[in-house]
Amino acid sequence: MAAKITINIEDRAFDFLSKVTDNRSAYINNLLLEKEREKLEAELRKGYREQNQDPEFQAAIKDWNVTARDGFKISILPK
Repeated sequence: MAAKITINIEDRAFDFLSKVTDNRSAYINNLLLEKEREKLEAELRKGYREQNQDPEFQAAIKDWNVTARDGFKISILPK
């Protein structure tokens, strides 16, 4: 489903948009989706860093690794 919207952009931005694509809607939509993905990735990285610094979480992971015997090593978690 797509929503129809009206936006105002600066002339310079419109000129650039007109030069780089014939389909302005698709171009803007893809930019927004890319930014959404970048934001999610940044939030995930932040969360992984926080988990890596959380002693309780690390202890729980150790317990699960012993229980699961999957060979997953904590040292490969992002820092």
